[in-house]
Amino acid sequence: MKFLAVDAGLHCGYAMFDLITMELLWYRSHNYGMQTRLRRGVSTLIAQEIPIAAVVIEGGGAIAEPWLKTAHFHHIPVFQIHAAQWRVDLLHAREQRSGTQAKKAAQQYAQTRMTNAKTGYHYNQVRHDAAEAILIGEWALQYHEQVGMIRRQHIADKESI
Repeated sequence: MKFLAVDAGLHCGYAMFDLITMELLWYRSHNYGMQTRLRRGVSTLIAQEIPIAAVVIEGGGAIAEPWLKTAHFHHIPVFQIHAAQWRVDLLHAREQRSGTQAKKAAQQYAQTRMTNAKTGYHYNQVRHDAAEAILIGEWALQYHEQVGMIRRQHIADKESI
C-alpha cells in the first residue's frame, strides 16, 4: 500500500512512500502554472497511483483544495498540516529561522535520504518543493497519529493473510 505526501502549490512537490516499509518509492516536482492545470494534474496523479492508503498535504486554501477533493472522491483519508508541524520535529531551530533557511535545510536532508532510497532515479539537486514533500512524508510516517493508525492497520491486515 502507498502513502502520498504533498507540498501543495502551483509549483508543488510530491513523494510516494511504501506505507508498510516506510521507504521512499519516488518523488517529483511539477509546475502546474494555473489552478485549472493543477486540478487536472492532481486528479490524474491520484487516479494513476490508486490504491493509496492516505495523503498528507502541507498547505491550505485554494491551492490545497484539488488534493482534498480528489482524495475525498476516491475515499482516501487526507490530512492537512502546516510547515511548522513537521519542521519542528525534523529540523534544528537554527534551520527554521526563515523559510529560505528551512527550504535549504530540507533540500540537504532530502538529498541524504534519497541516496539511501530505492527510487529508480535521482536528480542532481532536488527542488525544495520535492525535498519538503519527502520530509513531510517521513514526518507523517513517524509522528502523525492518524497516519500511524492507518499504517498499523495495514500491517495487521497483511500479517493476517
